[in-house]
Amino acid sequence: MMASLRILQMMLAYLDDNEQSIDEVFDEQEQKCLQMIGKKMDGATEKRKNPAKVNTLKWATWIIARMAAWKGYASQRKPGPIVLQKGLAKFYSVYQGWLLFQNLN
Repeated sequence: MMASLRILQMMLAYLDDNEQSIDEVFDEQEQKCLQMIGKKMDGATEKRKNPAKVNTLKWATWIIARMAAWKGYASQRKPGPIVLQKGLAKFYSVYQGWLLFQNLN
């Protein structure tokens, strides 16, 4: 249920021009992990960079979708629920490893 709600919120955030707060879906630790992943997801060209304002839900949705192999081009369809579900599953796998690493230091 929680995953479905998160996916729905991310879909709505990506379609909406309002800058919905990332705090409604991701906690502070998850946001820090997303920032690190986002640096790796940004492409070399302007077309492959995250177009959303940093630390908004739309920004996080772009990162999650890219984790599911969504290309991120403006000419492409917006990420759908299946892409976001795959990306969210991958994110939480990475996040668990990231937490383990944080606890080692």
